[in-house]
Amino acid sequence: MRQALAQLANEARSQAAQARHAGQLLGLRWNGRSPEFVRWQVGRGAPGWRVEPSRSAPWPTGLQPDWPVSSEPQVMFTPSGAGPPGVIDLALGRGPPALAMASGQHPAYRDPAMKRQRGFTLLEVMVALGIAALMAVMVSQLLRQRIATHQAVAQHRLGSLCARELETRFGVEQYWPQIKAVSGELRQGHATCHWQLTLGNTGVNRLRRGELTLFADPGQRQPLGQFSLFLVRP
Repeated sequence: MRQALAQLANEARSQAAQARHAGQLLGLRWNGRSPEFVRWQVGRGAPGWRVEPSRSAPWPTGLQPDWPVSSEPQVMFTPSGAGPPGVIDLALGRGPPALAMASGQHPAYRDPAMKRQRGFTLLEVMVALGIAALMAVMVSQLLRQRIATHQAVAQHRLGSLCARELETRFGVEQYWPQIKAVSGELRQGHATCHWQLTLGNTGVNRLRRGELTLFADPGQRQPLGQFSLFLVRP
């Protein structure tokens, strides 16, 4: 008896999985001698329940359920799960049941998932687009800030290198211009520094103070920084 019940449970799980994955409508009913699995089938002739072949052992004679003998299943396996049967109307050609039968679906079964399958409303689409636009603006602002910070750091590093290089060259070459404002350019790696040097007196003999202004372009639109240095007269 236990073996028969275990076999029935295993086959019920198999039928439920088949209904869920294959989108079929299956059922379990009592024929007066043993439980049998049936399938709702539409084909030649009138639509109805067709008995599924079973490999289970013979059902024990003394084991009977509380179900009545019926041609309709007492348990139905649908794509959305298992449940009790609904009211069945097999009158062909009258109203919605006939349309359901013509499509291969039992009139007693209405898949709840079909009610949930609907499109998005205009309000939902507008809210989703608004959120997406806000996220895009935030991301673009963050990227611009990152790029601007990276460029500022790179320009400051280039300006410091150029100022240090010019100060070293001026000291080695004993640079002492005769005019108070001079300019030029310095190649530093793959970049070029354009510089302007404005000289002034310090009050100390043979010592002048210079204000060095650096740019990354000849048009002086991209400043690299301003530095102070001192020139010693040879």
